[in-house]
Amino acid sequence: MDLKSLEKLVIREYDSRSLKSRVRYNELSKVVHFLIGKYGNGLDCMSKGKDTLKHEYELATGKKLNDAASSAFNELFNQLHTHVDESMHVSSSL
Repeated sequence: MDLKSLEKLVIREYDSRSLKSRVRYNELSKVVHFLIGKYGNGLDCMSKGKDTLKHEYELATGKKLNDAASSAFNELFNQLHTHVDESMHVSSSL
């Protein structure tokens, strides 16, 4: 898995919520673009933690994190943990 794959999982989650606005999708794209630009497409950056990455994003953009960007970070981590938990469950049942 990489950041682009993780982004697709978040998009699938957003789609399931039938959001009326594209704001979260747009912010998700900006967040993923930032992470890939700074760290590459791998997931190693996620080990820095959500709060650290949010702070780095604020510094890079020069403004306080808005709700949609915060949601994007939160959902990236939610999907990452869900996927990791599912992978561990599958491998432990083999």
